[in-house]
Amino acid sequence: MKKFSLLTLLLLFSAFICLGAGTALGSNGNINSASVEVNLTNQNPDTARPGEPVELTTSVQNVGNADLKDITVTVNPEYPFSKISGENLVKEISYLNARQDDDDAAVLKFKLMTDANASEGTYDIDITTTAKESGASSNTVTTTKTIQLEIRGKEYAQIVTINKANIDIAKEEPLEFIITNTGNSPLKNMVVSWKDPKGVILPVYSDNTKYIKYLEAGQSVTVAYSVMADVNADPGLYTLDVNLSFEDYESNTKSIQTTAGLFVGGETDFDVSFSESDAGEISLSVANVGNNMAYSVKVSVPDQ
Repeated sequence: MKKFSLLTLLLLFSAFICLGAGTALGSNGNINSASVEVNLTNQNPDTARPGEPVELTTSVQNVGNADLKDITVTVNPEYPFSKISGENLVKEISYLNARQDDDDAAVLKFKLMTDANASEGTYDIDITTTAKESGASSNTVTTTKTIQLEIRGKEYAQIVTINKANIDIAKEEPLEFIITNTGNSPLKNMVVSWKDPKGVILPVYSDNTKYIKYLEAGQSVTVAYSVMADVNADPGLYTLDVNLSFEDYESNTKSIQTTAGLFVGGETDFDVSFSESDAGEISLSVANVGNNMAYSVKVSVPDQ
């Protein structure tokens, strides 16, 4: 009986020590600690675009056991993101109750500008929260949450050069377009086509459409045609309407239209032949065998 009583006393004493230690732990602030949780709940658009704004929606929640007051939330943008004039990146919440549910969280929105030359990728942004415990202690709690924003490059291409400025009439000529991806995102399923509205310049051996499966940012590709101008065409400058279509990041088709000028007519060329000679006079026959009309033709015979 005495042994049982001693064991019971030891167990009770141990429980008392544990209870006392737990209470002491609470007095050090761990039980009644304050804690702020910041989460990114929405981003518009879903991926940021170079040269365009992006709006962030955040939830601020007190998940600790102490009420908070004078809460300040600050977004600290770094390249390629920056502050938009007139947009406040520091916002305040007057009070947050302890042990909040998701439905009780405060919702804050921030808007940032994405640099026009930003490369495609994922970037970090820090959100700093400062708050005071509501009570006699008024301890200040500061936390920093790092979120990640994805940037999708812009898709854009341009026809940089055409290899010819003029072509001869009724003569097969090579015609090349150099297409360059001047954006910062790859292009896929590109279709290049052109048309002379007057129907004077036409492709031969193929139609007017070429297909490019994929083109990396900053790279160029050459699209080659064989063309011919109508034999009855009047010499002059003709317009080529060029269309370039491609698929963007979301597989939507986009088009770029541009124009180019191509001179049809070639050059003048002459053929001189001897006709006859009589009493010291010589007759010569001059013919324009080129593809362009000649005006004010002057023929001279140098001293022999």
